[in-house]
Amino acid sequence: MPPPKQLKLSEMTKSKRADRRKDIQDGDDTSNLSDGQSDYEQSSSKYSEAPVTERSLHKMLQELRATITADFHRINGDLTKEISNI
Repeated sequence: MPPPKQLKLSEMTKSKRADRRKDIQDGDDTSNLSDGQSDYEQSSSKYSEAPVTERSLHKMLQELRATITADFHRINGDLTKEISNI
């Protein structure tokens, strides 16, 4: 059985980062980060050029889920405050 193909994180996220930059340029950016990187992109920098394995993908997925959940709760709280002020 041949070893699994290992992609570098930069290869996997290149198009996602380009999409993110386009969203920011189009004014669709909902984050409060000034440098244009998402929380996930900042946290994933520690994996920069490490080979991607099933285990590392699982860890990145867990971190992404945690980030999305935290962002959802933050946005939901902000919206609740705004609605209560109306």
